[in-house]
Amino acid sequence: MGLFDIFSSTPSRDKFAQMVRQQAARSGLTQDMVYSERDFSLLHGEGRKQVFNLHNAYHDYCAAPKAERANVLNKYLAVLRQPETPNTYADARPYLRPIIRSKTFPETMRLTHAANGDDKPYEDSSRVFSEDAVLMIAFDTPETMSSVGIEQIREWGMTFDAVFADAIDNLRGLGAEQFVEVAPGVYRGTWNDAYDSSRCLLPDMMHRTPAGTDCVIMIPTRGCLLVASARDVNAQRAMVAVAQETLAAEQRAVSSHMYRIHDGRLEAVVPQDADTAQRLADLQRHGSADAYQVQKDLLERLHEAQGIDLFVASCKLIQQQDTGRLNTYAVWTKDVDTLLPRTDLIALLVIGEDGEPKADVFTTWDAMFAECSGLLEPVADGYPVRYRTRGFPSEEQFARLPAAN
Repeated sequence: MGLFDIFSSTPSRDKFAQMVRQQAARSGLTQDMVYSERDFSLLHGEGRKQVFNLHNAYHDYCAAPKAERANVLNKYLAVLRQPETPNTYADARPYLRPIIRSKTFPETMRLTHAANGDDKPYEDSSRVFSEDAVLMIAFDTPETMSSVGIEQIREWGMTFDAVFADAIDNLRGLGAEQFVEVAPGVYRGTWNDAYDSSRCLLPDMMHRTPAGTDCVIMIPTRGCLLVASARDVNAQRAMVAVAQETLAAEQRAVSSHMYRIHDGRLEAVVPQDADTAQRLADLQRHGSADAYQVQKDLLERLHEAQGIDLFVASCKLIQQQDTGRLNTYAVWTKDVDTLLPRTDLIALLVIGEDGEPKADVFTTWDAMFAECSGLLEPVADGYPVRYRTRGFPSEEQFARLPAAN
């Protein structure tokens, strides 16, 4: 098969990993890369402890026009060729940019670090932005972008806050506001330079958007900044719909919250319109389920590497037939050591000797927690939050749990 044939067909995941390795070799990258089918990643570097995740590359490759696929592949391979970060802060400073990432991003790095058995303790290089997102710092070159670790910041003799402030100044100098209306009263940034979502951190720019000085903001993906008037209910409802469509099309989720500037800072807000608030809550539940799935996959890999027998429960979605409202739920089974996600609803299950359900109840998390909190141990760190089961409700507790409506 020739190079043209490779770029003109849609490969399987395994075939794509093979293509990446072959194209890396053709472009002069000599480092050995081992494919992990389970994680859909390539392990490389010293001790093969560096992870090149293929999910985003594969998505972008398959979505690109066939004539552009080679460029997409080479863009991602540039990550493996990224230049060393300058030793001096003066040399690095012009290339620093602020980025906002989903909280799953540092969680992925933390759990991958642990699963790889790295001797050095993991150090978080992010700061909390909101309930589901964090602030980080990127080192940007024309070829690639990489996150800046806290160890590098210390080597520069700097603090995170000082470096982040300089990164904000650099972002402010990249160009004036650029927006296009994508739905009635909804405007999307059109810089398309990998920092669209980061520009919500510029209050002065947010006050100059077409949505007016008092606007609400959403950053559903890394490349998407949406604004609408805080006084336009219909525009806010449309913005939630656009955010949902963008997430489905672009992946790389950042935040499913809506924000508003207060005293120069972004704060998460709940729309006053009940229907819009419900649509936003449903979007957030989708985001929560996705985040739990990412975490589940990583925890299972970690447990396998460490020989730990511990079930990681899924966070699932269920829709109410009468209202259409979404809820999250999980299953807690007796005699199964489990890490439970925090969900709206929970099913408690007792399995008989014949393998069939012997007793069950479907209740709200709040009702269960009020009765059984002593049986749940919060897991330190980690995102999203999980609880380790320490036993199972007694028959008396089980009987007192009310069925969910």
